[in-house]
Amino acid sequence: MNEANLTLGWIPLFPLVAALWNLVFGRWIMRTLGDRLGREVVHLVAIGAVAFSCFYTFSIVFEAMVGQGYDRVVHRIYPWIVSGETMVGFDLMIDHLSAVMCMVVTGVGLLIHIFSVGYMAKDGSYWRYFAYLNLFMAAMLILVMGKSLVLTFVGWEGVGLCSYLLIGYYYDESEKASAGRKAFIVNRIGDFGVILGMLLIYAVTHSLDYDAIKAACAAGPDSDLVTNTIFGVSIATAATMLLFVGCTGKSAQLPLYTWLPDAMAGPTPVSALIHAATMVTAGVYLIVRLNPLFALSPITMSVVALIGALTALFAATIGITQNDIKKVLAYSTVSQLGYMFLAAGMGAWGAAVFHLVTHAFFKACLFLGSGAVIEACHHNQDIRTMGGLRKKMPWTAGTFLISCLAIAGIPIFAGFFSKDEILLHAYTNASAWSPGLNYVAYALGLVAAACTAFYMFRLYFLTFEGKFRGDHHTWEHHVHEQWIMSFPLVVLAILATFGGFLGVPHVTPGHLPHVLDEWLHPITQLSATFSGEYFVGVREGFADEHGHVLAGVELGMMALSVGIAVAGILFARSLYKDGPSAAAADWAKRLGGLYRASLGKYFVDEIYDASIVRPVRMVGGVAYQVGDQLLVDGVGVGGVSWSVGAIGNRVRIWHNGNVRRYLAVLLIGVAIVLASVFANPTVTVAGPNPVHPVDAGGLRPTLGAQPIHVEGPGFEFDLGPDNVRRPGPPPQAAPVQPPSPGDRPVVDPLGGRPPAPQPGARGGAGGAP
Repeated sequence: MNEANLTLGWIPLFPLVAALWNLVFGRWIMRTLGDRLGREVVHLVAIGAVAFSCFYTFSIVFEAMVGQGYDRVVHRIYPWIVSGETMVGFDLMIDHLSAVMCMVVTGVGLLIHIFSVGYMAKDGSYWRYFAYLNLFMAAMLILVMGKSLVLTFVGWEGVGLCSYLLIGYYYDESEKASAGRKAFIVNRIGDFGVILGMLLIYAVTHSLDYDAIKAACAAGPDSDLVTNTIFGVSIATAATMLLFVGCTGKSAQLPLYTWLPDAMAGPTPVSALIHAATMVTAGVYLIVRLNPLFALSPITMSVVALIGALTALFAATIGITQNDIKKVLAYSTVSQLGYMFLAAGMGAWGAAVFHLVTHAFFKACLFLGSGAVIEACHHNQDIRTMGGLRKKMPWTAGTFLISCLAIAGIPIFAGFFSKDEILLHAYTNASAWSPGLNYVAYALGLVAAACTAFYMFRLYFLTFEGKFRGDHHTWEHHVHEQWIMSFPLVVLAILATFGGFLGVPHVTPGHLPHVLDEWLHPITQLSATFSGEYFVGVREGFADEHGHVLAGVELGMMALSVGIAVAGILFARSLYKDGPSAAAADWAKRLGGLYRASLGKYFVDEIYDASIVRPVRMVGGVAYQVGDQLLVDGVGVGGVSWSVGAIGNRVRIWHNGNVRRYLAVLLIGVAIVLASVFANPTVTVAGPNPVHPVDAGGLRPTLGAQPIHVEGPGFEFDLGPDNVRRPGPPPQAAPVQPPSPGDRPVVDPLGGRPPAPQPGARGGAGGAP
């Protein structure tokens, strides 16, 4: 693998620094420079940071990778976690997959930042909004640029935190603050699965670096990830199932999708950012990033495909009855994410990323267009009270129509190429439950495509066609367009039109290359080598000699999906071209319970509330009352404080300023002392107590170093050692015994003087006189 080492830290650092700048100085700048100039500084810093990040990303990709022979660019910021043999570096990477993600995130994110200048122009916390937006961008870039699962998880949690901040941006409104908490809590459920999956992978590979995981998967069926099991299930299956739980939370799939429609509580540009280019695509990105690992678990792949197909249809059937313009788009996002998971579950990794890219273009355009409509309609979001806005908002209507055509799958628009490719591979690719799963997934996806075309054009006709059904004041004084909001819409509409040419079908005249599929080949090539039950690719019988889907099959599928989309559009036009019609009401009446169930979103929130939320709250309430209030606050903290207080109250009566009482207490105390003295034994030193040199220096001997005698009324005893001598000076020399009277002095035979007596001898020099 050819690898370049270039500085990548600037890409997430630009928006991160801008976020900190606006958080710390934004309010002060707006107060100091005035509202108008202060807002200019705030959004210029925010937009400039994302623009730098976008420019730097594109320059890195085109200067080091496109046509330059490098497969990826890696930059170690610093050795992050070092413990024993474990080392996790803060390493950033741009390879063929993260390059696509970084360009989409920074490019679409930049347009959303520009749109926000107009949409949030009157917001009081302007600085806080752009700070959160920049922080969200930085977290998402870390997520896609992380070279290891650990760093990806840092970004994973970062976007979760930012979504909580942005969805609950209007925190002074209880319902919107609750939506932010709901998003945070539901995502934490999925994140727990990601953590467990990471631990299982680490237990086998001893690393969470993507290169190490890929190397561990290279052996295919003989990989340790397959041969090692837990409770009879291979590590590959257990880990991928746990990771997929996290993906269902982050990318709003069944059953953890409920937070996404409520995420509409945040500002509309936030919805565009979350739904189009960043957080909700994280689950798809993670599966494609770990495609060799997922390919080693056919069961997980089948579950991913089935959940994706079910989610696509489930959310689409809800979208056809919703009347809130943002709610329709929210369920549309859930449905389109289901298509991406369907592709990933079928091993069509390129198709999943392809739809992720095109969806970012047209869904960002749709959300920003809805924001322009909401702003023009004085923050009214009910499409039943709109209509006819095309006359006063032609740019918004035109770009919205293009995006509707794209998501419906009409030819030449981006969604046609990507969605058709997903449906094609859902039918032709290998799967663990083949061919049954193929037929089920394809049928679900096809019906969801019909629903998509219907609800998107129902939304368009009710919003932009017919007559305006709102009040006269709004129509005359509020419905208009701003260039700062129209410019991003035009750019995104162009991308939604031509973005599909990144993946032209093989059967088109001239056999134009599938650019995105070839670009992602270094990422997906390993899983393509697996065989047997781990094979991912086009099934035998549907592939030609080059591995492509047979032209007849592809053309037939294409015609069927286009026919379905056109039918959905025409049906929506017949019912809603001039606003809600009697025919539409008649259809609603015919469908009866199905219509009411769809309108009520199948009452999933109510079911969750009754089966999970209320029981958990009840248990929590009991734990709060018994554990916290009774035991901790009552018996523990409250009991101690009550005891001290009670003792204090009793003692306080002796300290009330009454002198007579003080004298009485004094006399009692004196009597107690005298009684104690009388009864107290006397303690004397029982043995010799020579003066110790230490005592002479002022220090007392250690207690117990000498025997003592204790004597009291009617008793006495000794304590301490019997014959213990305290350390002291060396004993003196024994005195010399005097000579006996019979001893005579020695006479020198030579007549000299007798020898001098020895010191100490009686009468000698040292003796007594």
